[in-house]
Amino acid sequence: MLSEFYLLFCKGIYVFYLLIGLLLLIIFYFFFYKKKTIESKAVEKEVDATESATKNLLILNLSIREKALETELLHLVEKLIDDLRRILPRLNSDFKTSEMAWVINSMANKYLPNILNPYLSLNESAKHEQKSKLEESIASMDKELSEVETMLDSSDTSSFESKARFIKHRFQ
Repeated sequence: MLSEFYLLFCKGIYVFYLLIGLLLLIIFYFFFYKKKTIESKAVEKEVDATESATKNLLILNLSIREKALETELLHLVEKLIDDLRRILPRLNSDFKTSEMAWVINSMANKYLPNILNPYLSLNESAKHEQKSKLEESIASMDKELSEVETMLDSSDTSSFESKARFIKHRFQ
């Protein structure tokens, strides 16, 4: 009888240690594997923001070429698009959670299309009347973008938030 009790006791301890081992494996899986999965999804979102903005800028560039935008205006817009395509990857990788990254992505995805698309839909006489206003807006965006790039190059990120708020309110 004592030997039967001893065998049951040993089996119980064996099952207990087996359950503890399984529990530790589950904890290990969730702690390490899931963490890596979450980190890789964050990297995908970073790439997605840059890819999305790049696609939108390319579509916009094709649109302005199809609508035969005047040469000097075309050069201004294309310079701005090139500047955005150069700056966005840096912002989306180094400062992905900053307001500045959000604002510059919005400049590529919303602000620029919101000023160009209505202009492109105008008739020729209305385009002539609105041309200087559009040139001023594009030049202003380009100036702000140049200042952001200067901040990035000089690692002066202390004024990022105030600059981001200014750009956001300026072009909304």
